[in-house]
Amino acid sequence: MHILLATPTFGPQRGGAEEWVAHYATWLHNHRHRVSIVAETASGDPPGGCTLHTLPAARRNLWQRALALQQLAQTLQRDVIHDTGCLPAADVEHPLPGSIFHSWYRQMRSYPAKLRRRRLLHIRVWRELRASMRLELHQLRHSRCVVACSQVVARDFAQLRRAPDAIIRNGIRLPPSLTAAERQSLRQQHETGNRRLALVTASNFHLKGVNTILRALASLPAATRDKLLVLIAGQVRDPSFPAFIAAHRLEDCCRLLGWVDADPLFAAAD
Repeated sequence: MHILLATPTFGPQRGGAEEWVAHYATWLHNHRHRVSIVAETASGDPPGGCTLHTLPAARRNLWQRALALQQLAQTLQRDVIHDTGCLPAADVEHPLPGSIFHSWYRQMRSYPAKLRRRRLLHIRVWRELRASMRLELHQLRHSRCVVACSQVVARDFAQLRRAPDAIIRNGIRLPPSLTAAERQSLRQQHETGNRRLALVTASNFHLKGVNTILRALASLPAATRDKLLVLIAGQVRDPSFPAFIAAHRLEDCCRLLGWVDADPLFAAAD
């Protein structure tokens, strides 16, 4: 069977949904299916035995990009189109980020009040939201099978009047286990001591609740904070996060690591 996998961007080294697509493509190929990946943009090569197709130029908004990607998909002979959330219609609609509308709503609620007002007053935000909602509603109405990646996403889709046909929980490979000596060495490297080590990984700090974690740390008594070390891995795009840490003197219990290989930290964290 020739299966076409559609994804907004392809770059397995970025982790998350993009790594999931690469693993899924490899699994399908190992089960003797022919696999083509279509994406708006890509970095890196496709898995062995799979082909990769990208758009020649970027489109202005989400809906236009979706239509262009659909046209590219239609030029390829295939048996099944499995979309991860970027096409207007597919045989299998499996949005790995979940509901576009509900993600946008939750992200807006997570912003500090001033930033929320600033975002809501920006006309480009409303244009992008309109295009996003148009795409999501079209997907739910015109796809043969809708798959939710969690119970929460299933409830989100039900609120948009399309209950999912199946729930397949998201997941990527677990990092390899560390030996006791390796784990202890890594904890010493980060000067954990006898503290509880908590790990937070996020590419979007607002959506993943990093600001909530920082506010919670700031509200704890100093004696309780002294028992914790929070490591936050991910690119810091908003200067308000390091500013908050400095203003509330959280440097001893919270560190922004930037873009790092987080795999070993999963095994080292409590």
